[in-house]
Amino acid sequence: MESLYVYAIADQPDLDLPNVKGIGDMPISGLRAGDLMAVVSSIDGSTVPLSRANLLCHERVIEALMIARTVLPARFGTTTDHAGRIQKTLTINDDCYRANLERVRGRVEIALRVGWEPEAEDPVARPRAADATNGRSYMQALLERTQGSRRRRTMAEELAASLTTGLAELSDAVVEKVMPTPQLLLKAAYLVRREHVPEIRRRIEALRVTYPALAILATGPWPAYSFVEEGNVT
Repeated sequence: MESLYVYAIADQPDLDLPNVKGIGDMPISGLRAGDLMAVVSSIDGSTVPLSRANLLCHERVIEALMIARTVLPARFGTTTDHAGRIQKTLTINDDCYRANLERVRGRVEIALRVGWEPEAEDPVARPRAADATNGRSYMQALLERTQGSRRRRTMAEELAASLTTGLAELSDAVVEKVMPTPQLLLKAAYLVRREHVPEIRRRIEALRVTYPALAILATGPWPAYSFVEEGNVT
């Protein structure tokens, strides 16, 4: 059974599509509805295997589209068995897609991950099954552990705030999640105008110098995956 794989929703459907092949080396095409277009290619079956080659192909098509268009990227693996269903969805959600296109126009996503090594939890403070026979000791250990977790979260939130203030200043939208686990402190994404990309990179590099104990990983620019309110195109 043949299906359609969806890469993105884009504007300017009258422009020629870029010279890039889709998954399985299939040609890409556009399904138009008014001034919007879904970019698709044919696939065998109803799903696409998750592989490095397929992920890179998905990203390559979207980045090629971004050269001349504003693009709302679809999540990897989005498929449908009916072209008319896509066009109907584009028509029904026209206002939503247009608003999203304006939101990300001229902008890209910079992703940030920050790893850390917080102070190790005191093993003495961990409630043990044996402590259950002594209710007071058990509750005291549980309280100390809870207080330790709260201290770690507070520390993580304060550190994350000091890291991200300068990055948020350059961004039109921000998605941040503080994750005070023993390995990961912060996951974040920043919607940045293209002309601000060199400056936000410079600021991230300055953070690496200021906080040498942190593992700061920045990637991008990417299509604005984190800042698109997706409609269901399947």
